[in-house]
Amino acid sequence: MECSRNYTNLVTIHNESQNAELINLTNTLLPANSKVWIGLKRSNYSFKWSNGDNVNKFKNLSGSCWKMPCCAAMITNGSWINMLCTEKRNFMCYKQDQTEHNYSYHLITENKTWYEAQSYCKNRFTDLVSIRDQEQNEKVRKEGMKSSTLFWIGLLRDDWQWADGGRSAYRNWGAGEPRPSTTTSDCTQLKNGTWQAVTCSSKVDAVMCYRATESRNRTFHLLVKNMNQSEARAACRENYTDLATVHNDIENAELINQINTSDKLSENSKVWIGLQRSNYSFKWSNGDNDNKLKNLFGSCWKMPCCAAMMADASWDNITCTETRNFMCYKQVNLTSVSYHLITDQSKTWYKAQNFCRSIYTDLVSIKDQVQNVEVMKAGMNSSTPFWIGLLHDDWEWADGGRSAYRNWEDGQPRPSSSSSSSNCTQLNVNGKWQTVPCSNVVEAIMCY
Repeated sequence: MECSRNYTNLVTIHNESQNAELINLTNTLLPANSKVWIGLKRSNYSFKWSNGDNVNKFKNLSGSCWKMPCCAAMITNGSWINMLCTEKRNFMCYKQDQTEHNYSYHLITENKTWYEAQSYCKNRFTDLVSIRDQEQNEKVRKEGMKSSTLFWIGLLRDDWQWADGGRSAYRNWGAGEPRPSTTTSDCTQLKNGTWQAVTCSSKVDAVMCYRATESRNRTFHLLVKNMNQSEARAACRENYTDLATVHNDIENAELINQINTSDKLSENSKVWIGLQRSNYSFKWSNGDNDNKLKNLFGSCWKMPCCAAMMADASWDNITCTETRNFMCYKQVNLTSVSYHLITDQSKTWYKAQNFCRSIYTDLVSIKDQVQNVEVMKAGMNSSTPFWIGLLHDDWEWADGGRSAYRNWEDGQPRPSSSSSSSNCTQLNVNGKWQTVPCSNVVEAIMCY
């Protein structure tokens, strides 16, 4: 698959804004009426909440709609009924405070399909309402008493999933779509702004991929609770998705802003994020798959290690905190990149990563021997080995994300052999990360 070889995967779409971005890209690069693969494919039937929440055991659902996909509408007694998603109903949106675990509910008495209601709520509030337990169900029921008919909530049941496993329930089907599973139309193309189910053997004009370093519509949520790391992770998964994965300086700054603006935290508060110790593995800075090409030799004396390219195009294992020249790249379009050797300011691998991301796309990722030679030629003006984007460390994100962004304090991370068993990560108010024992109790949790 071209996407998984060169990027991360076929694209997952979370909202109208992202869909519009893809439309603009296709209109710019392709002829009119072109068809483009996206990552939605047919799978087993499953429930999804519109906002990506886990679907837990609490479901007041009864009945069956005569034609899939089905969506849930609440009736006056608080139970839910299965209805055809293309019926037009009132609907319930919710608005969530960015720093607190508080919701306000908003009954909209305009009649819309479930998909139209989803777009309306995402544009004006947070999303269609998600319901976790009987207590919240009762609040939604009371707020919906002004509706004279059933109203949509955020539960969708269909047989579609994203190629990367993403839980987005955003759908933008064209009229008469999706075709039923009996037609073997099990893949999805984007055409003229809407989606069509087509056979996976169909030939289309282009493929829409993404890189894992992109934020992808992520919202962070600060929970002010004293918990150890395992308790924190359980709280995030119960209420949101998981402990926060951080992709870049911008997201890290967003977390710091939430901490600094909270009136419930002190100036020296510490907050759990999702980075935890695991097995050693290689990661490309831009999130590309770790492929079989590694021209790597030697071993650095202290982990984590990062790769630097030498004059013969082989790669040397070097401690990431050494300062070196480095190679950035700029993604020019879907198929071409430009290389930029930086020789006027030696940096650690982590600072080189930040520099490349702020001015170009990222530290260079190398997929094959042809590209390896291209990078070698672009780096001939460096008199010493220069950083490329390969990191080798023993840290992973709780949600399985492949972000290689790190923002360690000086002297961090502590080695795995440390007597303190510092296998989890806290975010300090200065924005830097520190390894600590997972049994530590800290003041707050950052979820997404």
